[in-house]
Amino acid sequence: IQLIQSDAKQAIVARQATERWLARLRDFSRSLISVNGK
Repeated sequence: IQLIQSDAKQAIVARQATERWLARLRDFSRSLISVNGK
């Protein structure tokens, strides 16, 4: 049971890290687009 709980916790942490990375990538591409637009 504890192994399953830790796996679920790791999955949640990994998902949050992925979402954070995607948000950073989105901001980066948005800044690139704004720079290219000028």
